[in-house]
Amino acid sequence: MAYIDDSFSAENTGKGVLNSIIDVNILASVFKKFVNCKNCNSGLELQVLKSTSGLAVSFILNCFKCEYTHEFSSSDFHEGTQIATVNTRYVYTLRSIGKGAEAGRMFCAVMNLPQPPTRFQEYNKRLLNATRAVCESTMQTAAKEAIVENNSDNNIAMTVDGTWQKRGYKSLNGVVTVASMDTGKVIDVDELSKYCA
Repeated sequence: MAYIDDSFSAENTGKGVLNSIIDVNILASVFKKFVNCKNCNSGLELQVLKSTSGLAVSFILNCFKCEYTHEFSSSDFHEGTQIATVNTRYVYTLRSIGKGAEAGRMFCAVMNLPQPPTRFQEYNKRLLNATRAVCESTMQTAAKEAIVENNSDNNIAMTVDGTWQKRGYKSLNGVVTVASMDTGKVIDVDELSKYCA
């Protein structure tokens, strides 16, 4: 590759967004050896800036000969915010595998990654709002599909299923789902709790 502007892009591969853990020393070596300054054709030095935003790292490229510099981040940011998408993905991943902030800190320490975002609960709230919006929209669409499947009659056959967090009669939390028997898609859900905060 001749210039930084011609660098690898996930868009050109047809794979969409691609995230990767990479040794920054290897990346710096590649820039130094194979990427040239677009102004003077000299080599470029990659440096990590001190300021990071959780797992999002800020880099700066400096030309060895001229004054050319280029600053960039290892992550995109949510539109209109300074919230790095990699941090949201990180918290979402931990929630998806049933882990929390402490497990995430341990993972980052063992992998020698930057300190994870400290406002874990704010990311949880953001994810809850997004998940709730998608859930409600999807269930509304499923209900409409079930009605269409039933010849536009809204008196449709349903199946109801429930589960509790623990076996036996001591569980404090549970969930109930209602699904269409024709489509098999979930139409409604409700959380149940005997726990008083």
